[in-house]
Amino acid sequence: MGLTVSAAYVLLDIVLVPGLLSLDVDLFAAHLFVIYWASASYLTPPVVLAAFAASGISGARPWARLSRPRGWPP
Repeated sequence: MGLTVSAAYVLLDIVLVPGLLSLDVDLFAAHLFVIYWASASYLTPPVVLAAFAASGISGARPWARLSRPRGWPP
């Protein structure tokens, strides 16, 4: 379904950092960019692994909550 933050970081590190370095981006800045987006991928759609974990802890039905926008239907 999705990747954990560490797996997303490793994947993005392999794919993005060489390209960023070829654009003369600082090595430290390139890794900070990659870890930021690896962390954000855990919290944002379309995967939202954190929401699935929270629904499991709370006993909620994840597909019922995550398949519609917040506040809909009224």
